[in-house]
Amino acid sequence: MSPRHAAAGLVLVLVVAASVFHLKYVVLGLERELVALRTAIEDERWRLQQRRADLAYLTRPDRLAAQAAQLGLRPARAHDIVALEGIGSRAQLELANTPLEVPLPRGGPGVLRARPVAPVTGR
Repeated sequence: MSPRHAAAGLVLVLVVAASVFHLKYVVLGLERELVALRTAIEDERWRLQQRRADLAYLTRPDRLAAQAAQLGLRPARAHDIVALEGIGSRAQLELANTPLEVPLPRGGPGVLRARPVAPVTGR
């Protein structure tokens, strides 16, 4: 074996050893990243499970019924339901809820209210 072949072999062994050393630390870094991602996924699963439990608690029918009763709400009846066209625009509804004070001919105050253009039907 010539000295050139021995030197080339030695260089090749050193390059392979350095590559393996570098690869080892790349793999260790990726394993740490994998552990961190698995931990983050498990934390998100736990949070999701908590949110589902919260939602199940907050949407219990008996709890919702008690809150509705506290607020004075009641189930809708057939005559409460109207077509969307029968409601009118927001501006019309705001105008209908705004009283206008006008003086009467005798000098007393009077209050006028505008009607929505589209009449509310069903009542």
